[in-house]
Amino acid sequence: MASLAEEIIQFHGVEKTYDGHTKVVDSLDLCIERGSFLSLLGPSGSGKTTTLMMLAGFEGPTSGDIRMHGRSLLDVPPYRRGMGVVFQNYALFPHLSVAQNIAFPLQQRRVGKSDVAIQVRRALEMVNLPNIGARYPRQLSGGQQQRVALARALVFEPEVVLMDEPLGALDKQLREHMQIEIKRLHQRLGITIVYVTHDQGEALTMSSRVAVFHEGKIQQIAVPEDIYERPGTSFVANFIGENNRLDGVVDHGVDGDFVVLLGNGTRLTASADTPLAAGSKTTLSIRPERISINPGSSVRNVVPATVRELIYLGDHVRVRMSVCGNHDFFAKLPIGNVDSSLRPELEILVGWKAEHCRALDPMH
Repeated sequence: MASLAEEIIQFHGVEKTYDGHTKVVDSLDLCIERGSFLSLLGPSGSGKTTTLMMLAGFEGPTSGDIRMHGRSLLDVPPYRRGMGVVFQNYALFPHLSVAQNIAFPLQQRRVGKSDVAIQVRRALEMVNLPNIGARYPRQLSGGQQQRVALARALVFEPEVVLMDEPLGALDKQLREHMQIEIKRLHQRLGITIVYVTHDQGEALTMSSRVAVFHEGKIQQIAVPEDIYERPGTSFVANFIGENNRLDGVVDHGVDGDFVVLLGNGTRLTASADTPLAAGSKTTLSIRPERISINPGSSVRNVVPATVRELIYLGDHVRVRMSVCGNHDFFAKLPIGNVDSSLRPELEILVGWKAEHCRALDPMH
């Protein structure tokens, strides 16, 4: 039995350029563990899909190496890499039935007819579509087509499954349902999944680890909770979820934290993963749900605020305020915790704990 921590795929110094100048993927080092669910997350053009395509073998790196079980994949064609692939557009053959679509990778591997029938039936049951083998893709809904594409990727029991924005074409409710289904399949089968998405919620919901891409580089790779609660860069803090920003200069360190001086003279205490030099510029990151209205004495950072707008969103209210010169500073309050006296132009105090205030690289 291999341990969960066994690294089965390694990218070593991988670069990709199409024009000889612009690096779509830049000096990528990445290890993928057996049984993990790794999401490659980032905006369009960040390099995440190109990374997946190089792993699948549909693109070759300009330099560097990609290894699986210690063996270079550079000269291994896609069909010999033993990886299942699911695309956003499903890529089902329209002239083949559902059963024939799912059987295709088995036939490519010269599996016997009787075994093909058994494995196709199992794959359809796995994705909760046991009775549609005779139908054609045009007779299926988008969600059903996506399940068939997933069954086709899983039918030959690959060690690794690659997914490129597989839920992007589905409506919100169906997308959330399929997120749960894919996560359950991953947990049940114990396969390794590498999943490309630009949807932060999707990555946080499904993954055991998230790699955040920007301009061809991984900005941070960590478990979802760390990516959200302890972002390593201002880009990660802003790309993942909502974020309040305040610019300042590091004044001094205190008890493992750092005192930051804002432009209006306010001093705030913030946390950071690495030591910060006095006098260096920094951008503070505070999540809206970590903001308390009229906080108690246990909160170290307390500043005056002016309420500008209350935005009702059903289960919570977003309060837009002016805080320390930022006129779009937000608090997110559960609907049961909203004080009925809150109204625009009200002067209040807001606060947050030092551990929920991250001192990061300065925003440009």
